[in-house]
Amino acid sequence: MPYTVRNTIILVVLLLIVIIGTILANANSVRRLEKMRKANKENSEMLEGLKKANPDLENKEKVMQSIENMKRKVLENSKLILKEDTPTLTYQYLVDIADNFCPDVSFNFQISKSGKVKEFSFNTYTISGNADIKSLYFFIFQIEYQSPLYTIESIKIAEQSVAKADTVSFTITLNAYYNEDGTELKNIPFRNFKFTNLRYNPFYSRIHSPISDEYELKFLNIYTSTIIGLTPYKAFLRDNKGRIHTLTPGEKVAYGYLDHINWYKQAAVFMINRIGIPEEEIIYMNGDKL
Repeated sequence: MPYTVRNTIILVVLLLIVIIGTILANANSVRRLEKMRKANKENSEMLEGLKKANPDLENKEKVMQSIENMKRKVLENSKLILKEDTPTLTYQYLVDIADNFCPDVSFNFQISKSGKVKEFSFNTYTISGNADIKSLYFFIFQIEYQSPLYTIESIKIAEQSVAKADTVSFTITLNAYYNEDGTELKNIPFRNFKFTNLRYNPFYSRIHSPISDEYELKFLNIYTSTIIGLTPYKAFLRDNKGRIHTLTPGEKVAYGYLDHINWYKQAAVFMINRIGIPEEEIIYMNGDKL
């Protein structure tokens, strides 16, 4: 067989092998592609089915944010058992309450006993000291309404006759409950809530002789002032130092406020409470008082 013919036959055979191999490879690729397209179609149909059955899947971020908000609200509005309690942890917690909400409350602190109620352990502490009655009320308010489960078992309060006005001595028995499934104190944020202050000192009679109050004396004293002008909506008064004060109804004065202006009688009407009962005080333009 001539050399050229033999080479030609070999080249033709190799070409056929390449062509057949290419056809087989392409056919295999087509089959894999079709298989992938089919799987993708099935997965897409499954995903659509899941979206229809669970429409919230399209709002995953909103759902997760909602869950986080719910967890935060639980922390803010529920009582939580502590994971652990020690005298150091509770003392620091009470100091934080005093520092943040009522800094003039000072106290002595000691552990009295430890015990267990069902699956919950507890420590009992005795807190004693002196404080202004309103600050003590706010201190107790925080213990009661913050999230950690501390229970006040008893309170003893006595008026301090030798101290400044409104100062009392107190002794509080406090229980701190905890178990291993609880929440760590450091992970419980302080709550922010509206607070209604103690309206009066319970050691004082609601009706009493006039009491000098340094806070009230910062405002205009109507008993040492005179009216120098009136409009239907404003009163102009001069105090005993010659300063002019402009008042509108509802505005604060010492021990009370301007209630209204009687334009017909040319008088300013005040509501003043120095003895535990609000009293009406009327000052006329001519200087008369009633």
